[in-house]
Amino acid sequence: MSNELETLYSRASDTFEEMISDMQLNLLETNDEYNRIDAINRELRSKNPKISLAFDREDYKDLTANEFKILVEIMDNNLLMKKIELEKMFMLGNKEAFYYFNRMGIIKNEDATN
Repeated sequence: MSNELETLYSRASDTFEEMISDMQLNLLETNDEYNRIDAINRELRSKNPKISLAFDREDYKDLTANEFKILVEIMDNNLLMKKIELEKMFMLGNKEAFYYFNRMGIIKNEDATN
């Protein structure tokens, strides 16, 4: 048995992708902007099957100029969604850190009027 202290991250790294997926599903249910952008992307991809194939195969050479513009729009939308996801992860991380530090007694609960 190892004397090494296993970090929470190393224990949770196997399920990290699942945690991200759960967060994305939560954002779809709770964040109107995230849901709106996702709906736009789904509609663009369903109306342009060549673009969906290009994403799957990472082969963009047969796209028309208009399809390429749509592809760029989808990628821009994906970046906006990732920004929303990062903000959510940041806030969740802060919440976890506050809880952890509070339990350790590092954070002092003082009256704000003092």
